[in-house]
Amino acid sequence: VHPLALDADTDKDVGFSGLAYSAQHGAFFAVSYAHGSLWRIDPLFGRAQKIELSEPVRGACGLAVRPRATQPSRVPQQSIRRPGGLCVRTAQEVLDLDFAPSQRSAHVTARVRAGVRFPPFNHAGHEPCG
Repeated sequence: VHPLALDADTDKDVGFSGLAYSAQHGAFFAVSYAHGSLWRIDPLFGRAQKIELSEPVRGACGLAVRPRATQPSRVPQQSIRRPGGLCVRTAQEVLDLDFAPSQRSAHVTARVRAGVRFPPFNHAGHEPCG
């Protein structure tokens, strides 16, 4: 058990249903099943910063890190590398979370809807976000 100093929702009992480490961000990320919130946790498990989401990810039961993405640039022969996002799994869908440049907020996009059979998350946190 690690007592965390939360920067928000201090009036709530926040528990986490998914936890993943991102070397790209140098931090852990956690999701709350009940509240649908996302948290950035420092590597020493001392502080947790709530990440603003475009919509809650209620029912989250798994969390994984997506690899870095390369975006084309307007300048020939150059590309823009941005940190990878996260992938959240619920019982009904898989959600992609893409961070804003400030990394203080993220946009939620549904990738897989109900009725689709999910492959299991592995312990490395790569499926089904691959």
